[in-house]
Amino acid sequence: MIQKCLYCLILVQFIFSEVTRLPETIIPVKYSLKLTVYLDGYINLPTDKNQTFEGVVEIDLNIKENVLQITFNSFELTFEKEDCELFDDSGRIDISDLKKTQELSTIYFNGTISGDAIIKIKYTGNFSKVPFGLYRDRVVYSKPTLISQSFPLTHMIVPCFNEPWMKAVWEVEITHPVGSVALSNTPEKQIVYSSLENFKTTQFYATPIMSPYQLAIIISDYKYTSGYSDSGTLVRVFAPLNKLNKTNHALQVAINSLNKFEITFDINYPLSKLDLFPVKTFPASAMENWGLVIFQESSLIGYDLKSMEEVVIHVVAHQWFGNLVTMAWYNDYWLNEAFATIYETDSENKQLYDYYESYSSDAVDSPLRYLNTNNMWIQFTQPNDQTVYVKGSLVLNMLKKVIGTWRFRKGIRRYLKENSYKSVNTQILKSYFADSMPENSPNIDDFLDPWVEQVGHPLIIVKHFNKTHDILSQQRFDNNQLDVYDQKFATPKWNYTWYIPLWYKNDVGDKERLIWLKPGELKLIEVNQTTTITNPLCRFNVTGSNIESLVIN
Repeated sequence: MIQKCLYCLILVQFIFSEVTRLPETIIPVKYSLKLTVYLDGYINLPTDKNQTFEGVVEIDLNIKENVLQITFNSFELTFEKEDCELFDDSGRIDISDLKKTQELSTIYFNGTISGDAIIKIKYTGNFSKVPFGLYRDRVVYSKPTLISQSFPLTHMIVPCFNEPWMKAVWEVEITHPVGSVALSNTPEKQIVYSSLENFKTTQFYATPIMSPYQLAIIISDYKYTSGYSDSGTLVRVFAPLNKLNKTNHALQVAINSLNKFEITFDINYPLSKLDLFPVKTFPASAMENWGLVIFQESSLIGYDLKSMEEVVIHVVAHQWFGNLVTMAWYNDYWLNEAFATIYETDSENKQLYDYYESYSSDAVDSPLRYLNTNNMWIQFTQPNDQTVYVKGSLVLNMLKKVIGTWRFRKGIRRYLKENSYKSVNTQILKSYFADSMPENSPNIDDFLDPWVEQVGHPLIIVKHFNKTHDILSQQRFDNNQLDVYDQKFATPKWNYTWYIPLWYKNDVGDKERLIWLKPGELKLIEVNQTTTITNPLCRFNVTGSNIESLVIN
């Protein structure tokens, strides 16, 4: 759940205006990460080690065709050719060269390799000065806290194949100062004393296969309250000792959410624990790392209970939408956020009312999905960063209302079950509702694609035809901002028109029925003084029509 943070966006825009995608022929299978962190405040540290880390990562690879080189992501990590080793079934392979760009590293070797291989890299790094990668919380209660913010810069923590679809198992081992506690995505397997004086090593169980941006690491001295979900998941809410009494409500909300979603989705939460951890310096309300969710402190143990409940429910929903089933690339980021947003409240329909009252037109003007698949940050640097939440949830709720709640939930369950531990895109999502569109409706592509990929939103013009009938037509609503969007995200394919579902009834006691306004259509409808026509994603102009008031639901 991302909210804009100015200095963070300056960093990521600099790094990722255009991204070189990794080859699809080299697939990570498992990471074995050993990390030593030199966090001050617990023991005396050598000056040259303070606020630094050292890592060793072994990456099991499956190479689908003969390759002459291996390229992976790394940023602000220090390692040389001599720190890299490569093995295949025949043994060790000599590395002839290592070349680095700003966020890519490539190792070269004589000959070609394919099949199973292992790359091992020893590296060092410094704690980040901004809240990405590994960084130290700026606010210290009793002892300092070290936090990871991997999304989407895991390669500031460890060299890796950092694309969301490249899911792999992670085995993590952290060596940290005595007096501190280490947390990661999974429970600790064992804690042993390190060969480093006054350090200990916490070993964690292997994760399920997951996207690299879900990697989470915390080093702190925080305490926790705990409880269990109905299916036996351990839930813990951490806090500084003097704020531990504020964790009980969040704990209960998290447990209740796990219980509810396991029933709603018919899939149990796949990890054995879920930790919720607050920090003062964090660039978002929360980040939904699998098994270890990190919150801005005010979003977890603050005074606004309603806001806290919404954020906790949102990130728990992400354990299915985003973690279990993940966007293949960042241009489908809306798939993560829109689903988590519609499940924030007890009633999915409530989002329709809430968001219609609160959104600015900017929030529904930019596209949900971008056709430029190489621009990683177009999604996060658009003029309004609420699009994936507001517009995304409205589009999903519109779809649900068109096909019906039962068919929507059935499609969602199939979508989650058949794509568990996989990555998806918008086309895959649509396939689960293609057969659910009502008779005399457009197909799922013609209906959803303009709403998902097109700039702007519709203005419905209602004009007088005679005493008993009005005529409906559509055009794009102009909020004086469209030139900005058109220049950046031009999508003329649909000529800025939509297949628009409208819910229409003439009398208060009538049953609401679905009608469609098609692109280029002039639609004649019967009206009277109690007629209502609704769609929260549309604006209406009823000047000169028979309708005196138009209720927007």
